[in-house]
Amino acid sequence: MSTRGPKLAASMMCADALAMEPDLRALERAGIEYLHIDMMDGHFVPNIAMGVDLVRQIQSGTSIPLDVHLMVTNPEFWVPKVLEDLSPAIVAFHHEAAPHGVRLAQTIRARGVLAGVAINPGTAVSALDALLPEVDLVLVMTVNPGYAGQRIVKSAVAKIGELSERRARLGLPLLIQVDGNVSFESAPEMVALGADILVGGSSLFRKDVGIEEAARQLRVRSA
Repeated sequence: MSTRGPKLAASMMCADALAMEPDLRALERAGIEYLHIDMMDGHFVPNIAMGVDLVRQIQSGTSIPLDVHLMVTNPEFWVPKVLEDLSPAIVAFHHEAAPHGVRLAQTIRARGVLAGVAINPGTAVSALDALLPEVDLVLVMTVNPGYAGQRIVKSAVAKIGELSERRARLGLPLLIQVDGNVSFESAPEMVALGADILVGGSSLFRKDVGIEEAARQLRVRSA
């Protein structure tokens, strides 16, 4: 179980593309720890989003660190490109797309960047056993990746607890990140199970209360 409040990562695919700068200023005022960048290729997931050029512009407009999530079929190509063209704090690739995950993690860590591995709702935690000592973070997808606003996959939430037990048993300084319908209602359970970083999409970019109040409420409910 987590003994501290979670960090928040804002899913930039949910930001207002016509008002990105005001959103960035609001995220800064809210103390958001990371900008979660979903880079999609239209093959690994049925969507295309957030290319390197756009992300570079976002990065130039804020000091919030980048948390890059590669939803791509060929992470061996994209990891070096992201590391070369951007200055991310975290780069996560999908286990399902990475037969050479250890090598990818080593490439990321060699640049002083946190190496993450993501798993889809249909992937068992046990599939990561050999990789856990080689990464700094596991991203648990609690919806099928590709689109915002999906219904949560309840069986995927239980993986947070499984990972928390594994890191304790193995003595690993592993961060657990969760992405997918992280709401005011679901976040407390995720944190209780051991989540360290919550990716907020629709729950943060809310027109009714605004980004700053949404972030405050998410932190209070998850404390």
